[in-house]
Amino acid sequence: MKSRKISVLIVTLIYLGISTFLAYKIYFNSSEFKKFKTDNAKILDGETRITDWKEWLNISDLWDSKTEKSENAIDHAEMHYENAVSYSFLLIYTSIAFLIIVFFLFRNTTYLFQFLSFALIIIAFILLVIGITVPMLEIGAFKDALTIPLKGTIPIIGQEFDLSKEFDGRLYFYYQNKSILDVIGLLFANGNALVGTCILLFSIVSPLLKLFFSLFLVFNPNNKNKTVGFIVNNLGKWSMADVFVVSIFLGYLSFQNMSTGINTEANTLLGMYFFLAFVIVSIISSMLLKLAAKKQKETVIFG
Repeated sequence: MKSRKISVLIVTLIYLGISTFLAYKIYFNSSEFKKFKTDNAKILDGETRITDWKEWLNISDLWDSKTEKSENAIDHAEMHYENAVSYSFLLIYTSIAFLIIVFFLFRNTTYLFQFLSFALIIIAFILLVIGITVPMLEIGAFKDALTIPLKGTIPIIGQEFDLSKEFDGRLYFYYQNKSILDVIGLLFANGNALVGTCILLFSIVSPLLKLFFSLFLVFNPNNKNKTVGFIVNNLGKWSMADVFVVSIFLGYLSFQNMSTGINTEANTLLGMYFFLAFVIVSIISSMLLKLAAKKQKETVIFG
């Protein structure tokens, strides 16, 4: 049994090393995706384009330049997002392999549920870190081929004029692409400390506490401290509250700048899926902990 425990320790360290590298790659490419999509929104910023006299004069070189910059930004953004998705799948495959190895190491022992729970807690931690640092939703308000009507009649002479202007391409009036950490930072920066604190508690503090105490129970399956069990069980009941709170706030962001006649877009990004995966994996690990407690009454892991 001792050799198996040493083996799972080595496998866990290897998994942490690989998953940390993959998590960094996911974060880096997601950050680059965010940067280029934000740059594209700035290039096509509606207010800037409408107030630019060169746009009103239909200077073709100006629009050609903006089109080239916009397409370049979108191409880079899509490339980095595809890279982030690829690294995400690698992380999934690595996590599955980690679970399979742990399963085969302890499949014929009474420690199976405890070590599977241990593996899931490690995986859940990685998922949580990615989930709170990587953008989870992008929202925008824009108008394609906006036309500003400027028609009238010159007083006295009665001469009609038509200076209406149609802007080619897209004009962005609002764009956001943020992670949970970005949202919390923005709330505190704007003086919304109460909402920021709530999201911080539900999305970061509560999940981390649950993982910490769950890990404590893995190493101490026969723990008699009712406080620890109470904390884990009650935090587990709030597993979806963090998703609920963040969803409400992001939903608020997506609608607060809507205007009649303006198109809106909202796309879920990797952060949302990682955060949801964390919640699911965390719940499963708690279920396995309960099964382990029933199966082993007097066994202490690594004891």
